[in-house]
Amino acid sequence: MLKVRNSEIAKFKRCQRSWYTGYYLEKKPAYGQRTFPAAFDTGNAVHAGLEAYYLGEDMKAALNAHKVEMMASLHPDADHKPWEKVWKMAAAMLDHYPAWVSYNGLDVGESTLAIEEQIEFPVAGVMITCRPDRLVRTRRGIVVEDWKTGVVDRPHMFDADWQMLNYGLAAWMKYGEIPFGARHRRIARSMHTTRAKKEQYAQHYVSFGPDRLEVHRKHLELAVTDLLAVRARLDAGEDPVYTCPPNRLSTCNWDCNVQEICSMMDQGEDWQYVLSTEFDDKEKH
Repeated sequence: MLKVRNSEIAKFKRCQRSWYTGYYLEKKPAYGQRTFPAAFDTGNAVHAGLEAYYLGEDMKAALNAHKVEMMASLHPDADHKPWEKVWKMAAAMLDHYPAWVSYNGLDVGESTLAIEEQIEFPVAGVMITCRPDRLVRTRRGIVVEDWKTGVVDRPHMFDADWQMLNYGLAAWMKYGEIPFGARHRRIARSMHTTRAKKEQYAQHYVSFGPDRLEVHRKHLELAVTDLLAVRARLDAGEDPVYTCPPNRLSTCNWDCNVQEICSMMDQGEDWQYVLSTEFDDKEKH
């Protein structure tokens, strides 16, 4: 049975052009070409620290291990100073996290069920795979926890999005009970100096319920059906320039790593050459 990752469906819904290069062709920018960090690098470092924290390991050691691994993959001519700032920022963002959790009585009476564990469940003839940041057993039931870096003071932004609902379905299938809901743990992108005026951390709950998850399951079936139809057309030899249109958004700068190729495709330039010389195959999952 074909496996389709949660992130692939989300990408397909956002932009089929970006999905084509990243998931259909399974290409990624060659790390040897990376010379300057992107916004997601800080987020990845923070995730590494939080994963260590909830596994009972040392956050600073985890950040350092993440740093060593990433630095080893950079272009030999890359300036290390901007990259050093990534881990300095990540360390500052997490510095007061344990104290914030303790002061607010969070995580009390809870137990971790899974951290970054791959869960699979069938939908529309494929196997959906996803990795929730953390699944938690609370007094009120199972809660899906998602870690995000960015703004913390806009609770109206934190509804149960497509990704969180997929995580809810995954938890339901794995544990046989409908999750109580989900929560966003937000960590602000801030050095958190003594002059900082904004909150560094926040938590926002979102409820699920069986009706909402059942409706989402139907939406997921439709999305998978659309994705498989586009895959079939590409397999039959259709031109991706026409089959996979772009969806240019304000998030393209950090959400898409093929913007150069996207423009070349629409302008009739030799995008295949750039793809073959500046991109590598993704590791198989």
